[in-house]
Formats: sequence, C-alpha cells, structure tokens
Amino acid sequence: MQIHDGLRQHGVRQVRRGRQRARAAAIAGICLATLFGLTPAYAAGADASVYTVGGFPVDAHAGDAVAAKKAAIADGQQAALRSLFKRLVPVTAYPRLRKLKIAKPDALLDGIAVRSERNSTTEYIANLDFSFRPDAVRALFDLENLPYVDTQAPVLTLVPVWLSATQPIPGLQPDAWTTAWTNVDIKHALTPVKLETLKPGVHPDTVAALAKGDTTLLRTFAGEYGGEERLVVAILMPQPKERKLQVTLVGRDAVGSLAWVKNYRFDAEDPAYAVELAAVVSLGVLEGRWKAAGGRVRGPLREPGQDGQEQAGTSSAATAGAALTGGDALRLSVEYRNIGEWANISKRLGEVPGVENIDVAGMSGRSARISLRYPDGLEKLAEVAPRYGLSLRQNAGGWVLTGP
Repeated sequence: MQIHDGLRQHGVRQVRRGRQRARAAAIAGICLATLFGLTPAYAAGADASVYTVGGFPVDAHAGDAVAAKKAAIADGQQAALRSLFKRLVPVTAYPRLRKLKIAKPDALLDGIAVRSERNSTTEYIANLDFSFRPDAVRALFDLENLPYVDTQAPVLTLVPVWLSATQPIPGLQPDAWTTAWTNVDIKHALTPVKLETLKPGVHPDTVAALAKGDTTLLRTFAGEYGGEERLVVAILMPQPKERKLQVTLVGRDAVGSLAWVKNYRFDAEDPAYAVELAAVVSLGVLEGRWKAAGGRVRGPLREPGQDGQEQAGTSSAATAGAALTGGDALRLSVEYRNIGEWANISKRLGEVPGVENIDVAGMSGRSARISLRYPDGLEKLAEVAPRYGLSLRQNAGGWVLTGP
C-alpha cells in the first residue's frame, strides 16, 4: 500500500490502466519525511522544492468536461498532499498521519502547474505539479506534534543498468528501467538524483559482479564517472522463468555505503508495472536512508500534552511585541482561530512588499510568535496591512497581527 502513491507519479498511462491503484494511492505512499519554517529564511539549508509533488497524474469522468477537470484536480490535490505527507514525515509517524484530517486542503496549496493534459466531453486526464505552502504544512505538523525532515540530501548520481535476460520478456524493452526512473519525481525528492547512462568503458563483468553484491569493483565503476563521490548503480536483472525482477542498489549515497537487493514479481500481462514499482521503491529506500541517518529531523515547537495555548505572561508578551535589537528585524504576535486562518494570514503577510525574512519563533493552536524585517517599521506596516486584508495593532503586550 505504501507504494501505490508514488506510482501515481509515473504518468497518465498507468492511471488509466488501473484506477483502483490510483484510488489506493490517495491513502498510501512511499515517500518520506521533511519540514521547514514559514519562509525559506525559517530554516536555513532547507529546500522548498520538497514541497512540490511533481508529475502527478489525475484522471476523472463526469457529466461534462468542466466537472471532470474539477473532480480530477480535487482528487489529485488530496492524493498529492498525502504523498507529500509521506515524503516529509518519518515512517515511524505514519500511523498518526492516518488520523490526520484536513478540512480545507486548499489552504495548504500554493499552486498547480500543468505538464500535460487532454480531455473529452466527459473525461479529463493530466499530469500536474502540485506545489504546497511550506509555512502552512509546517504549521499543521507543528500543531499535530509531528516530526519531519526537510533538508534535501546532496545530489547523487544514479546509473540505471538493465542486465539482459537469457530470453526477452514480452512487453519490456531494455530502456524500460531508465524510463521508469525518468518518470519518478527525482527532482523534488529528499534525495535528488541526477541520472547518467552506462558508460561504454564499463566492462559487463563489472556490472555482473556488482549485481551479485561484489562491491570491490565500485571504485573501478566510479572511475568511469570521474570518481564521483556519491554514485549509486541501480541494476535490474530480469528472471523470466521465475517471473521476477531482481533490483540491486549498490554504491555510496550521502549517508554512506549502500548494498540493497529486492525481488519483484511481475504480471505477464503488465510487466512494466513491476519495473515502475521497483523505481519508486528504490527512490524510497534512498530517501529513507537520508531521513534516518543524514537528514535533520525537525520537531514541533510545543511539547505533546500541552493544551494548545501558550503560557505567556505579561513580560513574555511584551518581549514578543518588542523590536529586536539591531537593524529592522521586528517581533510580533499573530492571532488566528484555526490552521486555515493561520495559513491565510501568513500568505497575505508574505505578499506585502518589503516584508521579508519571516521566521516563526513559537506557536500554539491559536497564536504564533514571529519575527520579520520591514524597512519602514511596524507603525508603517500597520498602515499598509489593511490593503492585504490584515490588521496590525498595538496593545499593552506589543504588536498583534490578525486576519480579516
């Protein structure tokens, strides 16, 4: 079940081939964990691209083309969001994700980009990039006390290699393995991948030895790629008689040495599905290693068991409303009724010209403490805020920002 969500990212062909797989994808996935802060300044080193689920296929039928498109996008958005959660949250916290209910997923969405689309009078099929708002997703995870990892690993070079079988498998071509990797969302993964083809100078015996787990020839293999430090060879070896595909990942990623083998059974009617599945799982293995050993796990800003309200006296409130020392960095409080309103306020604040370096210092279920930079000071920001649907006022405890 954890696999199907990733498979939905492979293309419209796979979606049409099995809508049941697509529906299962909405509730399960293979991707792994990550989170930042309110803006890129919130968590240095984090990459906002991990909040984009790229190449996500959607498909829906309805009474007319407009309704079909609306239904496809709504369903795809929900499923892509679940994929994102699986990417960002450690596997140990997956059971808690199942209980997570999102009343207004639109509050987490930043935008949709179309890679390809086609439609009829009753059907809409497309490949879309769903970009979600890092600030809103982080806030949600903070409120739910969920850990996350949002710093991408250094890019690694991956070489997909197809070891020819003694007899061909109908429906599979030697380039199927490379194609499967190009269809996986390797750009936005926690472990971004650069694909390379097999160099002509690599001897077949070297690949065969690596497929058997002999890592002594890794240095020789890497030499053909300029001694690349982070290099993983993904070898797929078909076994037609057993109807299996053996996949070996061997090399070195950002975590360290890697030697991993898994077999996949394939259906004679649809062998390509197993190849696509193997690519998704393999990427998940790389992401899982980074999450477990290399990535920085970020946690909630409040401890489990709190009542959701900040314990702030007059002095702490005054500190939250006072200007920071040095430059034009300022502190203020944000008040909201729910996570959707928090997301709306933070988005509007980010649209105010001159506002930058927004950073969340702490938050609860109803309020947050943030700092930002604005060249004209908070008094001037209070005058500008209403144009963006915000209200900034000063009280005895300091400056307080609210929504419309």
